Amino acid sequence: MTRGVGVALAALACLAAADVTRAGAEDAPSAIPLFLKASISTAGPYGEGWYLTLAPDGEVSLQVFYSNNPSGSLLARFNLSQERVLAIRKACDTQEFFELPSELTPLQRQFHRPNLGLEIHLGGRHHRVSLYDPAALEGRTTTARFLTVWKSVFEGLPLKPSW
Repeated sequence: MTRGVGVALAALACLAAADVTRAGAEDAPSAIPLFLKASISTAGPYGEGWYLTLAPDGEVSLQVFYSNNPSGSLLARFNLSQERVLAIRKACDTQEFFELPSELTPLQRQFHRPNLGLEIHLGGRHHRVSLYDPAALEGRTTTARFLTVWKSVFEGLPLKPSW
């Protein structure tokens, strides 16, 4: 076999492998890495601070800081099932998370209202959205979309923030 034919066959094999890899990634959404951070401050300096990180392998790290009654902190680590991770991915897609505005806030901001944040990396996409005072924005489509993704993150966890 001549050198030129060998190079052409090697290039063709690389292209075929790339197509198989790409097809596999489309067929198996779990192959696309998901990384996210969720946070909430429930009432400014008087409430709770929650910080959740979901790693691509499904490991969750959750830290909760309580300011009043009780005061203290909590650290937990656990793994989400593949089904839960897929549910989060589905919520991101169906609610078009990556198209949401980066800030959802009422025109007049009251002090010490809940402030929720989601930062999601999914494949090559990255988006960060914050929602200030969900009660003041109740009934808005963007708020409902954000909260659907938010709830999918905390669904099934042993601890959930409330506001």
